[in-house]
Amino acid sequence: MNAVHPVRSQRPTSFEDILVLINPLGRWQAWTYFLLAFHMVFYTCTNLAIIFMQITPDHACCLPISNSWTIDQMKAIGSPLKSINGKPEYDACHTYNFSLAIGENATFEEAYEYSQLHRNTSTVIACTSWVFNTSVNIENTLATQYDLVCQKALYVEHAQLIYMAGFMIGSLTAGILSDKYGRKTTAIGAAVLGSIAGVTLGLSPNFAIFCIIRFLLGFSNVAVMVTTMCLALEMTTSKWRVWIGGLFFTPYALGYTILPLFAYLIRDWRFMHMAVAAPTLVSIAYWWLISESPRWLLVNQRVTEAEQIIRKAAKVNRRQLPAELHLSDIAQVMREEEEGTKTGSRANILTVFKIENRRMLHPRLAARAVNIFFNWFVSALVYYGVLLNVSSFAGDVFVNNAIAGAVEFPACLLCVPLLSWSRKKGLAITLLLTGVCLFIVPLFNENTNWLKLFFAMAGKLCISASFSLLNVYTTELFPTVIRNSGLAVSSCIASAGSMLAPYVSSIGKTDAAIGWTPMLIFGVLSIVAGLLTLLLPETLRKKLPDTLEHAVVYKDEHIVLPEKYIRAEIEKPPRSLH
Repeated sequence: MNAVHPVRSQRPTSFEDILVLINPLGRWQAWTYFLLAFHMVFYTCTNLAIIFMQITPDHACCLPISNSWTIDQMKAIGSPLKSINGKPEYDACHTYNFSLAIGENATFEEAYEYSQLHRNTSTVIACTSWVFNTSVNIENTLATQYDLVCQKALYVEHAQLIYMAGFMIGSLTAGILSDKYGRKTTAIGAAVLGSIAGVTLGLSPNFAIFCIIRFLLGFSNVAVMVTTMCLALEMTTSKWRVWIGGLFFTPYALGYTILPLFAYLIRDWRFMHMAVAAPTLVSIAYWWLISESPRWLLVNQRVTEAEQIIRKAAKVNRRQLPAELHLSDIAQVMREEEEGTKTGSRANILTVFKIENRRMLHPRLAARAVNIFFNWFVSALVYYGVLLNVSSFAGDVFVNNAIAGAVEFPACLLCVPLLSWSRKKGLAITLLLTGVCLFIVPLFNENTNWLKLFFAMAGKLCISASFSLLNVYTTELFPTVIRNSGLAVSSCIASAGSMLAPYVSSIGKTDAAIGWTPMLIFGVLSIVAGLLTLLLPETLRKKLPDTLEHAVVYKDEHIVLPEKYIRAEIEKPPRSLH
């Protein structure tokens, strides 16, 4: 059982050959994936904790009367009535000024009688403090901690916007930092920052400090996600990357599923957040537990370090390596390829939108880029929008969100066969099904909540799968010379969608008559994105384009441009790329 497997005698000529020699999916990779997965589980909890932190319990103006009265009793005494969807409801943001004259020791009957006598002759004033019904769901949320209701109701959405702004900046800088300082260094540095931010968030003395720490948490969380995924993919061969990429977010699904359990057991957002963030402190020990990417080391000509890690990996995987691996030669080739990608062309994503002599140089590529960007925007908007909406459904908020987390598992598994079948059709189908499911959700009321929840979860499953598909598809659509900048812009646009999501989700919170609006918006956008996807070319089993000229002749099955545009793009001299 402990036999060391001999290696093939041929000389390795590429890093892919080295991975085959050490076993591309052995114990060394499994150990690294386990450590990364452990951190991903709890990173997910801090990423999605806003689901429970954002809940606003039933509330009423705080009156100088007995603390033993219920919220409904306080509303009956001090809150004016307003019409919502044709039905009278108590206004939780205003009170009658006579309520200040009610004695602290008055009984409810006495106070109610007094309120009925003076209601029509009293002035309505804005509330300055509130009492909350903490007997249901979460005892302490952002709303109860910082009085984020009424005029400050949107502050909860502002907090999520700031978090996603951190996401946007983190996604832009993570790749640059990991290319310069290494995957391991960047990932662990970001993980430690996120761990500290996650644990200290609950100690925020005010809302401003809370937002600053959340920004840092968003920055670090996305940096960890980007760099660890890069590290995981660089440790195996292309044969296994689709599987690793597809299943990489399984720990995310696990973290999403167990988060409701933490929220159920710890009903104060401060201590709940500390509890889910504390396990991530183990990332400090990762400096000694995981290895740097050998591929990154070779590209940066750190051959000795790379060889040490490669031989260690082979030993863990029980593979015997030859005395000479010729890593210096492989490193030189990799360096030349890397430099060729960076300096062979000064093209970037803006090049496809360049106009000369009042004529767009690359109309086909520009249309394709806009299509992809729209897909990213919609996918992020819909995913986070549905995620934030689940807590507003009737039923147990903890069970509903546990189900929402559980559907991430089939979404992770679904994307693997879809990627093997068709990139384009897989993405289009998942987006179209998302739209149909979310269109159906508003048709059900609270009496048929299980059907409402079923179609919402079906839509969430599909949009989750589309995210994984879109990641791979985008990488293959953009040519090598603009791939990195294309992915960076895509990530920024996705962050913009995520930043908008809480505001769209909040529509209808104060007016039940338009409570159906968010799901309708999400449904329409998903269907439009799915239909536009059908205009893109298929990339499955096709050689990835390296230059803009290669991408131009990448077959678009349904877009017909004038022949003069296509011919002009293909025949354009190389200098047009600069």
